[in-house]
Amino acid sequence: MWGILTMKRCAYCNVSGVKFTKEHIWPNNLIDKFEDLLTYNPRNENFYKGDPVVKDVCGPCNNTYLSKVDAYLAGLFDSHFANYVEAGQSAEFSYDYNALLRGLLKISYNSVRSTANEKQKNLLAKYAKQILYGGVFMSIMVRLQIVTTSKAITFLGHEIGELMPDVLRCAVVAYDGRLSNRFCVRLVGFRSYWFYLIISYKNEPRHIWGEFAEGLENWVTPMGVALDSTKSKISIPVDKTTWITPTLLGKLAGDLEELKL
Repeated sequence: MWGILTMKRCAYCNVSGVKFTKEHIWPNNLIDKFEDLLTYNPRNENFYKGDPVVKDVCGPCNNTYLSKVDAYLAGLFDSHFANYVEAGQSAEFSYDYNALLRGLLKISYNSVRSTANEKQKNLLAKYAKQILYGGVFMSIMVRLQIVTTSKAITFLGHEIGELMPDVLRCAVVAYDGRLSNRFCVRLVGFRSYWFYLIISYKNEPRHIWGEFAEGLENWVTPMGVALDSTKSKISIPVDKTTWITPTLLGKLAGDLEELKL
């Protein structure tokens, strides 16, 4: 019996029979702003030097549409993410909701394709065309958590320096609260700016979203405040920020992450 020959298709436009390129999981123009990055591979639980890539994106998607998304994130890095928010400070964040969401989804979709998580890969694939071209995003909430610097303290209470949220991270959040089986929670973090993507696996009524959001706000790891898709600026007061601790990252389960060490 003859098998069925299938041709590789672009992960974004679904076109087959085209030349594929290396698509950086994190925008290359953003990676260039960091030094000494190590990439964590959850498949073998190892760190290695190098910029992780996927090889299932065609040239037109990579070089024309996705490069514009990368350029927006690089601009946000220069205007916001490059600077750490100090403990005790509030934060102001200006954003284009559609462009920001396209960037966060792009990193997440690229990341999950490098892992064996087929459920999330299929979920994020539904937004591939919107990542490319923009559009209305349904069944998604974006939350922003500001993670500030903190003091490094010994067991004896002596201050020995400052802990910095010097991290680029893309990860699945191991959320175990109520209704967790109905939603996917992912993190994309840029230094002090940690964005949580909450995506429902199917269309959910407003009251279910409300109950789930209430659970997030009371979970062990703070998940910040929701971004309003109709606005372009948000103020994060001091009481809505949290500070970096050695255990904060450990409370989240990672798909793929880059850490500056």
